[in-house]
Amino acid sequence: MKIGILTLHSSLNHGAYLQAYSLFKLLEKNYYHDVYIINHKSKERTTKEIRILFQRNPFSTIKNIFKFITFKRFHQNFNLTKFSNNIESINIDGFDVIILGSDEIWNFSKSIFKYNKAYYGFGINCSKIISYAPSCSESEYEDLPADLEGFTGNISHISVRDKSTYKLIKRIDVQKKCHIVLDPTFLYDFRNEMPPELKVKDYILVYGNINDQLLINDIIDFAKEKELNIVSIGYKNKWANINKINISPFLWLRYIYQAKYVITNTFHGCVFSIKFNKQFIACLDQNKKSKIESLLYDFNLINRLYIKPTIAKQFESSINYDSSFNALLQNKINQSLEFLKNSINE
Repeated sequence: MKIGILTLHSSLNHGAYLQAYSLFKLLEKNYYHDVYIINHKSKERTTKEIRILFQRNPFSTIKNIFKFITFKRFHQNFNLTKFSNNIESINIDGFDVIILGSDEIWNFSKSIFKYNKAYYGFGINCSKIISYAPSCSESEYEDLPADLEGFTGNISHISVRDKSTYKLIKRIDVQKKCHIVLDPTFLYDFRNEMPPELKVKDYILVYGNINDQLLINDIIDFAKEKELNIVSIGYKNKWANINKINISPFLWLRYIYQAKYVITNTFHGCVFSIKFNKQFIACLDQNKKSKIESLLYDFNLINRLYIKPTIAKQFESSINYDSSFNALLQNKINQSLEFLKNSINE
């Protein structure tokens, strides 16, 4: 059986890379061997990525190029098809199954997704198209472009990553069966990929652009109180003691794994905090609000949303990663794996 995965595999983003890697490796190691990442992007997305890479500020351009080189090296972990901007090229490879997702491929409020109809199953000639854990993020049904209406009819088995995307599917087709599953990063064990233990110890990890000055002061005060360094990964926060921007996806994981505390405003920052049983706080970014809230509700962790005035007070109420919590997580993992396996084999 030949399986193709159509997702955001080449973004210069640690979470995006790891969700693609997780699904690819999970299928390759546990179920099938003939698995490919479909190396397809629309012309609009390719153009936008080039514009982001080359900034007016030469220092920003140099930084982006180094980041591009780092990620490009790790893209070699994928079994990639030949690159193409055309949807029709997907049909040349003769896939038995194509999996759409994960990540925000149904976020039609962004042009790079709205105008690539392949993410919605249009133009793909395959006997079985499955969606695994895509998200529409903050996109609303009322804003769905007319030429994407009824896209659920292209997909034989649908699963989504969050409640807002589930509601979208039900607005499109109330009869369509839809499952909520875990992001694939929950399903894969990264311990063999992570580098050895870091020399830096006793730190608060920050992942995301944090611009709220009250929150910044709060983090700095908490770090001083606990005698911890502040380490920022993936994004530069000038107020952090250590900034690690251009790091590999697996070194990025190691920094989360060893952190005493995690503060993040990203979905995957929350995912890996839960996966690695970290004490964390999520600071809501309005562009990622629905998917983060959905994740926290699913694990009864809505109290991890940042509440002013102090993170110290929130951290006093620690997350109890006991046997019942890990049983809940394992149950969700089992359900997600069952959906994936059954959808492919039916």
